[in-house]
Amino acid sequence: MSLILTFIIFQTTLSAQNIYNYSQFSSESREFIKIPNSWNSNDFTILGLMGAAAYGLTYLDSDVRDIIKENQNFPVVLMEAGKYYGEPLTSLVLGTAMMGMGSKNTELKKTGFEILQSFVYTGTVTLLVKVIAGRSRPYLSDGPNDFGLLGFTDDRMSFFSGHSSLAFSLSTILAGNSSSPELKVLFFAPAIITAISRIYHDKHWLSDVVIGSAVGILTATWVLKKHEQNQKTENLTQFPVIIMKISL
Repeated sequence: MSLILTFIIFQTTLSAQNIYNYSQFSSESREFIKIPNSWNSNDFTILGLMGAAAYGLTYLDSDVRDIIKENQNFPVVLMEAGKYYGEPLTSLVLGTAMMGMGSKNTELKKTGFEILQSFVYTGTVTLLVKVIAGRSRPYLSDGPNDFGLLGFTDDRMSFFSGHSSLAFSLSTILAGNSSSPELKVLFFAPAIITAISRIYHDKHWLSDVVIGSAVGILTATWVLKKHEQNQKTENLTQFPVIIMKISL
């Protein structure tokens, strides 16, 4: 006669996974929307510093615009390339292409998914702030302090720069998925050119591109960290089931 005793030492259940599909996007989008509810003192400090930086930079906006207008010796090709790098279509096409080619390559699929996800979040935040701020474009010559609540026309959507926010969002994702220190730095070069080109084309003030760039970086960083946390959850160790047989 024998007695079989079974002991389950510990067994984990995965609570979050990176599957990079619509379900994950939908779930994480709800989390993104609720971010302000979980802000702590450090988060409010960062927000306050960004606001202070935007205000402080307005004192330099006119001078920087004048300097660039007086020195139109930037390479035209680079300025045009910077403009297109920050276009919404660039992130959409690149992200979609990587998702399509990543059916058998998880890393490629991950990068494409994060590009699209960060693009949606960054673009939404940018558009909301643009409409609420209602800041006039530099070419209107109304000055850097001309803000008006609810600016629904393109002429009054200067703050903050959408091209800059999308460009830095894209570059942050590309850099975050690269293991090469040299490539990480190189990926930010086109985003910097984009920011400069927006002032060069007289579409934005200095403060517009600086704050837009910061928003793009912060949003993309949240996406990267979220998936990194999910990966850690997936890698939780599952302990074995121990079976003991005792003869009586």
